[in-house]
Amino acid sequence: LESDIDKRKHIEQELHEREERLRTLVERSPIAIIEWDSNFQVIEWNTAAEQIFGYPRASALGRHASFIIPHATREVVDDIFRQLTLGIRGGHAAYENVRADGTVIICQWSNTSLSDKTGHANHLLSMAEDVTEKRRAEEAQRPRVGEGVGRVGAMQLDSSVVLDVGHGPAALELV
Repeated sequence: LESDIDKRKHIEQELHEREERLRTLVERSPIAIIEWDSNFQVIEWNTAAEQIFGYPRASALGRHASFIIPHATREVVDDIFRQLTLGIRGGHAAYENVRADGTVIICQWSNTSLSDKTGHANHLLSMAEDVTEKRRAEEAQRPRVGEGVGRVGAMQLDSSVVLDVGHGPAALELV
């Protein structure tokens, strides 16, 4: 009996230590880690989420996701959340978000559904990184149709690709 009690204490100690390591990883992550309930309300909000979105944890907890989503894209995001709760396991995409001060930023999101023991997706886990500056730098580096001297012309290949035919090598631009 004493041996069983010692084993149980050891297992409980290991579980506690593992939980503490996980909590530390989440809190020290440079990536925002947000957990949502089935109503898309915040139930976990780490330090990086506070820094990226400008809302302290206490004011984010219990709020619907709409507080960081621009009005124009709320229906799209709600649809994505609904798909995730139906068991679609995840996805990666970049979206505009709104900080507490009203600044619009671009975040790269990774989302996955979390299931209970029965397999029912009842929570969502999101990880987000502010990529606003990265996107601006990429945009500044991308050549534009119509820029430059001696341009011969440009041809639209389809709705998203432009072939730029100038004096130098031809360039493709995704628009």
